[in-house]
Amino acid sequence: MAKIGLVANLSPERRHVPDGDGAWMEFLPLRDSELEEAKAIALSRNMSMDISPKVADALARRPQSEKEMPLALNDLDNATLLRYGLVGWGGGAFDGVPCDAAQKKDLTAAAVDWAARQVFEMNHLTAGEGSSSEPSGKAEAVQPSNGSEPESSSPSATLAGSSAPASSRP
Repeated sequence: MAKIGLVANLSPERRHVPDGDGAWMEFLPLRDSELEEAKAIALSRNMSMDISPKVADALARRPQSEKEMPLALNDLDNATLLRYGLVGWGGGAFDGVPCDAAQKKDLTAAAVDWAARQVFEMNHLTAGEGSSSEPSGKAEAVQPSNGSEPESSSPSATLAGSSAPASSRP
C-alpha cells in the first residue's frame, strides 16, 4: 500500500526477507525526483540496447501519456530504487552489516529483485486506495500532476510520488 505524505516525516517500513533466517529490510517511499531518476536510468539503458524493427514499431505506437500507460517495475532501475528506498537492514546475514552503497552493490540478484519490488510496491497506488469524494465510497487511483492537486485517473495502477525536494536519506 502506498504511503502518502512528506517522505521526511514518514517512518521506514520493515519487511521480513523471505527465507532470510530472520533478516529484515526497511524501506521508505521515493520522492518524485528519485522516481524520475530511476525511470531515466532505465530508459537510457533500454534505449542503448539493440532492438528489432517489430519492437521499435511497437514502442512508437504505444501511448505517450503516463495516465494511459501505468509504470511497471521493469520501467525503473533497480539500483536507483535501492539507493533511495532501501534505508536499513538487520538480522540473519545482514546483522552488523551497514546498509550503505557498497553493501547494496554486494546483494545477490534475488535480494535486489525482491527489495526493488518492495520499493516499487510502497510507491504503487491501485484502485481502491486513497479517499474519494464519490458518495459510493469507490476510490480511483490518483496520480499527482506537477505538485498540484491530484487528478482522477483510470483504475489501472499508477505510482505515487512526492514533490518534496530531494535530500539525503537518513
